Amino acid sequence: ISAGAAAMKMSYRQAWQMVTDMNKSARQPVVTVTTGGRGGGGAVVTAYGLQLLLIYKVLEDQINNAATQLLNEISAT
Repeated sequence: ISAGAAAMKMSYRQAWQMVTDMNKSARQPVVTVTTGGRGGGGAVVTAYGLQLLLIYKVLEDQINNAATQLLNEISAT
């Protein structure tokens, strides 16, 4: 979560809250988290979370394609 927060230029607290919110709103956990300690903690995207990411990517591509097509049609008139 820490590395993800840094990559997205957000605070660790904000990233942690987003993970918590996703897990609460989803049917299954999207991310599993282990607490720190001697070996350190960590977070892993679950299989369900990976499915959600794939669905999101497909939807994003479909929306972008539809928007491009619509803008092309508008500019052609």
